[in-house]
Amino acid sequence: MNMEDGECLESIVEEAEQNEGKEVDTSPNLKKQVAGWKEEAEWLGVYSAEYISSKLAKRILYETGKEEHAEDTNRGAAAVIYNKETKEVYLELKPYTYPIPEVQGKLALPGGHVDTTDSSSLDALARELGEEVADRKARKIILSRLHSNGKYLGEIVECIDGKIITTDVYTIEVPLEEWHIFKNSELTEGTKQVLTYNEIISMPNSSFAFFYETKLKPFIANEIRQEKAQLAQSRAPHHFTSNQISTINNFGYQQLENVNSNFSHQSPIISNSSTHLSVYNNFLNQKYSNTWLIDGNTRAANKKSLQQHLNIQ
Repeated sequence: MNMEDGECLESIVEEAEQNEGKEVDTSPNLKKQVAGWKEEAEWLGVYSAEYISSKLAKRILYETGKEEHAEDTNRGAAAVIYNKETKEVYLELKPYTYPIPEVQGKLALPGGHVDTTDSSSLDALARELGEEVADRKARKIILSRLHSNGKYLGEIVECIDGKIITTDVYTIEVPLEEWHIFKNSELTEGTKQVLTYNEIISMPNSSFAFFYETKLKPFIANEIRQEKAQLAQSRAPHHFTSNQISTINNFGYQQLENVNSNFSHQSPIISNSSTHLSVYNNFLNQKYSNTWLIDGNTRAANKKSLQQHLNIQ
């Protein structure tokens, strides 16, 4: 059943109408929403036709005033959707028609309220992403990555319209090969904004809705720190064990003894520290040019050890 093309949509709508006695709009926007419900049903592993029918019936109940807003709860779910390689984050720019004036025109994390039928905030996030992400391939990517890579980041507690709302924030890392597909997908509500780490860090906190910056900025800062640490580690010199250092020094001492014997006709080479260190450096250059020499501290320590061993002043 291809919901995005509208196949079988009319039959499901008709079934919902018969149950509730009210016509439902079959506009393209509804078809996108139904496609999102189908993706959500697949992710949850339930029969899509029954799942979509229940969602439509619930919508009819709300529109006829027979049921309170299904999303009117005191919990929410949102996601930091990002890619490490490009250092980008997928955000939503709230429209100026958004019912809460304080967040109109501000950046938000994709997500929404936890529905009364959601078993958890994670299930709610899957439902919201299935409804909000317009592109079918992008929906499949993000729901799959939520299932495989989704991690709990923390919660945000705030007061909205006199009600305490607790929002669970998750992170979803999207691999580079899928990121270019996902980042180009639009949202069914609001406007997508794909920003870099640096752009987000440099923005004032007032640019964000629902205090999302309190989780988003520290997360990005931590990602930057981890990347720098990994880069530094990849460039770090090889550190030899004490036994390896001892072996290296023994080789160095042997080289010096050979030089000393060659200059036996001169005054004791032991007094010529520059010659000893030059030989020692040449030995290190030849033997450990790709590892030892980039570790300046270790090299300096071994020079000192060599000096002390040979009593060079």
